[in-house]
Amino acid sequence: MNYFTMRFPRFLKAVIFTGLMASVHFLGAQSLEGGYAPNGSIDFDSLYIESYPELITTRVYLSQKATSLALTDNQESTDLDYQPNTSLNFGIGATVKSFTLNLAYGFRILNPDEGQGKTRYLDLQSHVYTRKLVIDFFGQFYKGMYLENTLTLNQNYRDPYYVRPDIYVQIFGLSGLYVFNNKKFSYRSSLIQNERQLKSSGSFLAGAEAYYGLVNADSALVPSFIDDSVFVEMKGYEKIGFLKAGPTIGYAYNLVIAKKFFAMASLTVNYGMGYNTAYHPDKGTRTDFQGDFGAFARFAFGYNDNNWYLGLSIVYNNITTSTDSRLLNADYGISNIRLNFVKRFKPGPKLLPWFNKVP
Repeated sequence: MNYFTMRFPRFLKAVIFTGLMASVHFLGAQSLEGGYAPNGSIDFDSLYIESYPELITTRVYLSQKATSLALTDNQESTDLDYQPNTSLNFGIGATVKSFTLNLAYGFRILNPDEGQGKTRYLDLQSHVYTRKLVIDFFGQFYKGMYLENTLTLNQNYRDPYYVRPDIYVQIFGLSGLYVFNNKKFSYRSSLIQNERQLKSSGSFLAGAEAYYGLVNADSALVPSFIDDSVFVEMKGYEKIGFLKAGPTIGYAYNLVIAKKFFAMASLTVNYGMGYNTAYHPDKGTRTDFQGDFGAFARFAFGYNDNNWYLGLSIVYNNITTSTDSRLLNADYGISNIRLNFVKRFKPGPKLLPWFNKVP
């Protein structure tokens, strides 16, 4: 099978889209959910974490997802910053015990046309936060990009943005982390909102990540209007791809201020080893085996008490690829930005029978 033209089968895309477009995430359904082990003991330090398994967590939010592509010349002096034109979405959702459902839509009033072209995309991100583990899945399908720094590269270009409707980006990824200080540190408090961090605490993290990706275009990825002194080695290449995996380590910390305000930061650094490829219509396909560092960051800050939550969260994954000759330097940025307003409440008599059936 051709490395560059491999596609997800259409029927499988439809199945995934139907199941995940609503952003249904099972957040570690287990007997420990809610903080109690089978023998009745508390599986976290109640002086540091408060859990709300008996409450329904409802939310309204604004969110935006994106997968960007940045190409750097072999001298690492100039970037081609390709961005998708994704929508800002308004959504509603709820978390009940270990189950979360979010529904969002990009209304036109939130997304004016600014000459950035159109992007057709399916962005599947699942971030699972159990007490001890964090599991992230990525399935990115993007068609259509624009060059964010067009006028910086060429002040005489006729439009504000150089639009490339032909560029197609596809990425699959899987990441797993172990949270060492899981009894005192909670990701859920800032990112899922069904818990609350009572005292400042942090944790070391360790795990592994694996990624596969490709970029296809109908013509050269480096525009013809770019100065001949940059991207000398990469001009004419139309397709690139990578397959890599490796270990990751990091640290996360949740700072609690005046008991109800918080600021959480998490950063892991990974070293992925694997194959990188680049295709030129005249020179053929070039393949290199290379190791590169990448980073996965999560940030959140806001207000959190027993009943209300207001906070901004950012999840950003940077995948870096290169070749031995520095011919190809590419950075893939997968982001998910969300502003959440949350209200927790006890289920009433009509909701209680349904609530008790949720695992």
